[in-house]
Amino acid sequence: MGTILASAIISEMREVLFDTVVPYRWSDTSFLTKLNNAQRFIVQHVPKANVVNDAFQLSAGVVQSIPAGGNELVSLDFNMGTDGLTIGAPIRIITIEELTSLIPDWTTATASAIVQYFMFNEKDPSHFYVYPPQPASDQGYVKGPYSANPTDIASTATAITLSDIFSNPMKMFALYETLRLETDALALQQAVGYYNACVMEIGRKDLVMKTYNPNRKQENQ
Repeated sequence: MGTILASAIISEMREVLFDTVVPYRWSDTSFLTKLNNAQRFIVQHVPKANVVNDAFQLSAGVVQSIPAGGNELVSLDFNMGTDGLTIGAPIRIITIEELTSLIPDWTTATASAIVQYFMFNEKDPSHFYVYPPQPASDQGYVKGPYSANPTDIASTATAITLSDIFSNPMKMFALYETLRLETDALALQQAVGYYNACVMEIGRKDLVMKTYNPNRKQENQ
């Protein structure tokens, strides 16, 4: 959870946009929506930007899901008993191929609430597999970090959800979302610049926008 208020970032945006005199061209509500979009954009591309590390209960069988509101599993670290409060044995990661080689019938092995191994497929980041299978009742709890959707900033008087270190890329993305809706070429090029500044700050050079396609303006409205 950050400490920087949304109002502070919005004030900086107004300075950049020369929108400091009432009546404002852009409303606080509009900027708040864009800051919430910025938080989701950052977490989508940098999952560690909003990580939860709480115990959660598993389901029967081998196929498991991270809790509702989660996006991507980061790791499973410990068993937490059947009450979610008792820290137990650590959990090791293994590939499906490795486990199948060691225990060919692992998916139908004797069930246990204590997890020995977990398997993760990056193509399906919200699900994972466990060994041994979980029992039909009294399933175990596990603890490990997972990326979660950021809580929306409720008002301009509310602090941002992400860490303060993401306040500047949030501002850059919100400026991009504001200027990409303009019609003049200069504003569109400025939008590209702010977008690229955001993605560079979050370390995603692969997302750099080379050119701005005006058709996207209509697509994203």
